[in-house]
Amino acid sequence: MIRTGLIAALALGLWSPGAAAVAQDNPATTADIRCMVVIAAILSAKNNPKFEAAAPLAMTYYLGRIKGREPELDLQARTVAVFRASQGADIRADAVRCGQEMSVMSKNAADLAARIRALPDTKAPQP
Repeated sequence: MIRTGLIAALALGLWSPGAAAVAQDNPATTADIRCMVVIAAILSAKNNPKFEAAAPLAMTYYLGRIKGREPELDLQARTVAVFRASQGADIRADAVRCGQEMSVMSKNAADLAARIRALPDTKAPQP
């Protein structure tokens, strides 16, 4: 669904290199939205089942960060603005940054899960 929406945005010409930068916005939110743009760009460009399986988790991670920081944000309008301001070189640089962020987050989550499993008398909660 995310992939289809961003492909449609590309087709409708919402991406225009050199568009005016997003002004007066929280830089952390802009960075997270840029990661979502990277994820969508990779999804639309590659047929990689492993990435396609991980992409919704990555999108959820960034959406959670954004909504936690700015719960009233018009995410659609802001994403379109960031998307329009993005250029190829920006997306490539963001891909590296976002990939590193996701690697750190994944490692931290795995470490936390291992520490929880190692607690004495830890039993999984029953649903």
